[in-house]
Amino acid sequence: MKFIALTAFALLASISYAEANDEPSSALRGSWSSEVEEMLRSTRNGSAATCVKDCECPGGGCTFEKCVNDCECDGGGCSMPVCVTGCECDGGNCDMPACKYDCECDGGNCKMNACTNDCDCDARNCEMKSCKYDCDSFDFDVAQV
Repeated sequence: MKFIALTAFALLASISYAEANDEPSSALRGSWSSEVEEMLRSTRNGSAATCVKDCECPGGGCTFEKCVNDCECDGGGCSMPVCVTGCECDGGNCDMPACKYDCECDGGNCKMNACTNDCDCDARNCEMKSCKYDCDSFDFDVAQV
């Protein structure tokens, strides 16, 4: 009887120790799926707390800092303070300084201070100095200008 009581006590002690260290005990490890272990690991690393939305950042995870340059914004990606609207700038990433040259203006993509209207000038980029025509008033080919 003493042997059974000692064995039960030892088993409970090992489970308590494993839970205190956020690890499944060796006796229970076989029943845990890799997805659950990965979820616990990412929660421990803090990524769950910092990830606003499900996000494909470099390394396959999501941390708030890495989302600035390497994530799609507001389209099932990562919502960042630097992203004014859903932005497809800089090759599908969101980087507000890069939006000056790399994305369409005011068409649901990137709103810049220099852009006052929807513009198709200069190969679908808008910078007021290089935008010579009101693109909304007539249709024209950029190559002919």
